[in-house]
Amino acid sequence: MNKTNFDFSYSKYIVCEGETEFELLQRQLNDLGITSIAVFPNKSIRVQTVTTEDTTPTNEPSSDTTGTSGIPSYLKAIADQNLGARLRGILVIRDADTDAQKAEKALKHDLVKSGLTVEEELPRNVNEFSDNFPRIAISILPSIVEKGMLEDLCVQAVAVDPINDCIREYFKCTSGSGVNVDPLYMGKAYMQVWSAVRYRPAAPFHAAIKAGKFDNELRHPAFTTLRNLLVELDRL
Repeated sequence: MNKTNFDFSYSKYIVCEGETEFELLQRQLNDLGITSIAVFPNKSIRVQTVTTEDTTPTNEPSSDTTGTSGIPSYLKAIADQNLGARLRGILVIRDADTDAQKAEKALKHDLVKSGLTVEEELPRNVNEFSDNFPRIAISILPSIVEKGMLEDLCVQAVAVDPINDCIREYFKCTSGSGVNVDPLYMGKAYMQVWSAVRYRPAAPFHAAIKAGKFDNELRHPAFTTLRNLLVELDRL
């Protein structure tokens, strides 16, 4: 099991947005048998917030404890350790939200501002590691060409679940009653309903992931790119 405290004894790190990403990445690492990578954030850890470009809509609903604004804080915390040559690689992951290219730009800004790298040594493309150490990669979810977030990939992963027809009918019913979910957050809403059925009615989706209720979906093709990045990071 990967450590979940703020441990700087590692040489490879993943920095992501919040509890859903954290729990999914932990389960993916465990499924892949990878123990060499530390994942930040963790809800038990607090670091001072670093001011940065804010590309997240102010009305975004979230039960996560960190969110996008926490990413620069964790990057700065890693940089402040002065790990030198021992720091082998960093994977930074965030949602596309309304603009994937803007999200990528914000992460590059955060990486340079943290002091972990310089602009000339940033990765050329998303989902590719930079050439020089520390090797750095950026991943935007669901992809660099789509709006949305991690939960949109999760919706793809549960596509064959027998309860999907029921969930779709539920949202069709609410829409017919004049209550519509913002399309940007449909993935979050969908997986919350899925979690209520497959795990516990009041439990957030990240709790269902932590409990292993999403384990059968971890190897779905929707997560192939992410899993490949985890394997590549592990091998640095």
